[in-house]
Amino acid sequence: MAKLNKQHAHQLIDFIRKTNYFIAPFGDGIFTPDEAKKFVDSDKYLPEEPLNVCYETSTPDYIGSAEVTHNNTHWKIENPNIDGHIARSKHLQDALTQFRDKHNQNETDYPVELNTNNGK
Repeated sequence: MAKLNKQHAHQLIDFIRKTNYFIAPFGDGIFTPDEAKKFVDSDKYLPEEPLNVCYETSTPDYIGSAEVTHNNTHWKIENPNIDGHIARSKHLQDALTQFRDKHNQNETDYPVELNTNNGK
């Protein structure tokens, strides 16, 4: 079963805070980084329900998302939809970059490039 323990969830949030991407809990809307941290620290957070990373796409007004998990050695970014893409890496930034690279630029959910100098 996919998991994202609280420690790795905080690492994800801290990283995404510095980017043009966003965080959303499983089945919910986009959170600010501070809201995401409060959620992870609450009793409502379930490590078995991965957090989602959300991103703008090549299609105007369309936000894509992917589940993020960590197995204590590798980050996994996965779009569970049909023909969804999966990327794995020991480093979160690499996993996110690989995830984008697996998309075809003509796909409606093609992620915008990850910008790591975009503090929120």
